[in-house]
Amino acid sequence: FQVLIEYMQVHNIAELAELATKHDCQLLKNELVNFIKDNREEMSYDEDLKDILIGDPNMLWRLSILERKRKSL
Repeated sequence: FQVLIEYMQVHNIAELAELATKHDCQLLKNELVNFIKDNREEMSYDEDLKDILIGDPNMLWRLSILERKRKSL
């Protein structure tokens, strides 16, 4: 698990999100959500990531909650 977190970069985030969704790995999903939140500008153009997030409403919901919290600060 730790190796995947260290491997996490903007260019491979969709691949890791697909892996986390396929295996329902909540720990990796949590790390992905935080990474996406921290790198949202770069992530906004990743169509593969968008498709994966749409397929996993829980991750999408967590991202939306984090975004609302950010905007309210």
